Amino acid sequence: MRKNSINILIVDDEAEMREPLGDIFREEGYRVVTVENKTRAQKELKENFFNIVLTDLMLPDGTGLDLLEYIKKTNDETMVIVLTGFASLETSIRAIDAGAFSYIQKPLNVEEVKRAIKRALNVQRLSLENKMLLDKLKDVSLKDSLTGLYNYQYFLERVSSELKRAQRYLLPLSVIMIDIDHFKAINDVYGHTYGDIILKELAQCLSEFARGNDFVARYGGEEFVILLPDTDK
Repeated sequence: MRKNSINILIVDDEAEMREPLGDIFREEGYRVVTVENKTRAQKELKENFFNIVLTDLMLPDGTGLDLLEYIKKTNDETMVIVLTGFASLETSIRAIDAGAFSYIQKPLNVEEVKRAIKRALNVQRLSLENKMLLDKLKDVSLKDSLTGLYNYQYFLERVSSELKRAQRYLLPLSVIMIDIDHFKAINDVYGHTYGDIILKELAQCLSEFARGNDFVARYGGEEFVILLPDTDK
């Protein structure tokens, strides 16, 4: 990640600590917002994503641990570094157990803070990459590789769950089965590559015409299926 794409939120009620620290990281190339209390920090966090939050432990309207708890509930990807002038082993353990990435004692060593931010960003990057990979693997396991529609196995799972829902709430449920006429002749005459193009184009048409609540899948070969919840004949 480039520094100018990284957002840092600094939360400290002491302006003589908050503003110089903000200036240091702006000069480093980061995008920095500084606030003086938990309420304003939560407002900023609702409106924007922050890669890093540096928060003082003691705030006028709560604690850094309160803010940390809020962050972990709303956006677990944000890395939190707790700053305090009242360090104790018990407090540091509480901060780490609550999900803080690091715990730094005041007076601050700026180089130590820079190193902590760099480590936090590396962990965040790896976490986001792993999440993207898992999402991709999950998508691959559910989707047909040629058409991009859901595959037969996932269709069976959805049919089962939708049927149970329809039976429980006495709702209609319909299924449309579709297949391409004379598809073997298309493959024989024009080749399988052209046949694949036909399958992908039909899949795209079905996806575009289906409603938001409908479920379109490739049943197998040149066969497709559309599951229509809450829809009668």
